[in-house]
Amino acid sequence: MNMVNDESKLMRLFYYVPVLILLTTPQTLWACLPHSPSDVFIGRVQALSPVPEVNQPINFDVQFSRHRFVFRPFLTWFKYSKPQQWRSNFELKNIEKNELVIGLAYNPDGSKPADYTISSLAALRCENDTLIIGKPVVSFVAWNRENDSCRHDGATPIGILDGFFTENQAYYLHKLQEKYPTCEQLESAFPITVDGANGADVVNKMSNVDEKPQPSEANSSLWQHLKQWLKQLF
Repeated sequence: MNMVNDESKLMRLFYYVPVLILLTTPQTLWACLPHSPSDVFIGRVQALSPVPEVNQPINFDVQFSRHRFVFRPFLTWFKYSKPQQWRSNFELKNIEKNELVIGLAYNPDGSKPADYTISSLAALRCENDTLIIGKPVVSFVAWNRENDSCRHDGATPIGILDGFFTENQAYYLHKLQEKYPTCEQLESAFPITVDGANGADVVNKMSNVDEKPQPSEANSSLWQHLKQWLKQLF
């Protein structure tokens, strides 16, 4: 049994060696480090607050009432800390309070394992027991399986689940549909929290969001992200 597992790990490593070589070349080192399915989360938005920092691009503190990384195997729970802080460098465009979203997030600093950075997210809704994913709020670093790089011509829209090394959004949406086959089950997994907070239900509806990729910010702490990706393989 151990020999089978060792062979499986060896085969996976052999498969990803070309990708690792590509990612560590000078041309792509800082330009391309796509997410993995383990970075996919679903959450119910509660609030968005700007975080002022001196001489730094504006960041936002995002709060969720319910959240879950939906593609992390149960046996890998010990690898990750429960998120306590969520940060983004973009505002939430047309996202309302208590709305479900699906997004990509990672821990950029191993010394603060409970702090997560959100790369992008999209609205998630359910109609007639069918899950529907909206367009990403902002663009993000995504792998292009057609040219084996992170270069995209912009002609084909990139879904929030389209940028992994293997499989496309249709594949992962099907897996989500299997997890939550009915709208009732989805709502039960991420129930709305009723509170007495005052203020508008709209978290943010901004029309001037910069939707251009920001690779230098999206790839902060590159080696920490790469180390986590390698851990996910094994």
